[in-house]
Amino acid sequence: MVDVAQSHFNEEAPHTAIKHKLFKSVYDSCISISSSFNNVQKERRKFIYLDLYAGCGKFDDANLGSPLIALNSSKKQLENSANNIEKVVMLLSEQNSENAEKLSLNVDEFLKSNKLQSQIACTVLSESWENCVDSFSLGLSDSPWGMIFADPFSVELKLPRLKELIKDNSKLKDILILINTNAHERILGRDDDDSLRKIADYFGIELRMLRLLKRQAKDIEQLNNAVVVRWLIKHAFKDIEKDFVINVAITRTKDRELENADRFYLCLLTSSVGVASAFLDTYSSLLSEKISNNKNGQLGLFDNCDDVSYFELSQKIKEITKNKTICLLTLFSKLYNDFYSWKDASPTEIPTSTNIKKAINILIEQNYLCVLCNERIKSKYLTKDGKKLKSEALQRKQNLREILIKN
Repeated sequence: MVDVAQSHFNEEAPHTAIKHKLFKSVYDSCISISSSFNNVQKERRKFIYLDLYAGCGKFDDANLGSPLIALNSSKKQLENSANNIEKVVMLLSEQNSENAEKLSLNVDEFLKSNKLQSQIACTVLSESWENCVDSFSLGLSDSPWGMIFADPFSVELKLPRLKELIKDNSKLKDILILINTNAHERILGRDDDDSLRKIADYFGIELRMLRLLKRQAKDIEQLNNAVVVRWLIKHAFKDIEKDFVINVAITRTKDRELENADRFYLCLLTSSVGVASAFLDTYSSLLSEKISNNKNGQLGLFDNCDDVSYFELSQKIKEITKNKTICLLTLFSKLYNDFYSWKDASPTEIPTSTNIKKAINILIEQNYLCVLCNERIKSKYLTKDGKKLKSEALQRKQNLREILIKN
């Protein structure tokens, strides 16, 4: 484990760069929304960031890890003329002593060179995060605003411990977790108790229940270990107090090239439409880059055709709204709380606000859906004919609650 932890930071692998782009999208939107959300009085706020597996902060090739990405984003937020974040408090846990020492040096250098010691308080804890629970709990209780990032190397995380940590202090904090589904699937293929107990402890499920899931998967042809892992993820977060639990797959690097496979899931737990939208916008953009790279930059004739591109997303919306009248927030929640594939998903199937709006408006044109709302909402967020949604209609949770769609 020590060798892996150290060698990981020699050079940023392509799949790690993907992970960090998604991480940055969440952190940027989270701290920005924390500054402005319902803040008419321009209250000066404290923002808390916890990194449970912080690493050393920087790769040997000068690319940044999550702690330094967060520091850079915090610096930009603090420099923003509309900023209301008074102080950023970071608690960074890294149990590998060599990496922790490098992290301390990288953090100190950043803070001193940018003269941010008074605005950003950063503590590096050279031990496992489970041994830092008291410090983490104290930090979390110090402000309602913040973010938590968990990026373990394999399957050493125990989700029940993490849920216990956040249960009383996570209402306005966003949580991003990397889940190594490839490792879980591989371990599930074994049958000894010691191996399966790692999975049971990770997801907080009894060993006998895990064995029952394995037996059921063997009895049903369509089920496999990947399906079992997705069920375990859903089960682990079913009681979390968040509106949205979004899982997007990312791949791994083999021979310095990205595989076209689902190897990890980045799981975002949030109640913010803005944070969720930023996350999914970035993922959709990354999928577009993948397609462009695979085609040497050449797009196909149908790549930008709405009727083709939004077919699958439209189908999902049809299934959700069949014989129903629901608010847009319910629709968003059902679309968000799903798993999206790096291997198979199209950028236009990802439920970004733009994609959802286009898919809904296509269904309105086809007379499958109609929009219901009061005159105030109608005049502001629908087109002049009162039928189609504007982009602004999908940017606030209150609008999503008030706008109904009917099959």
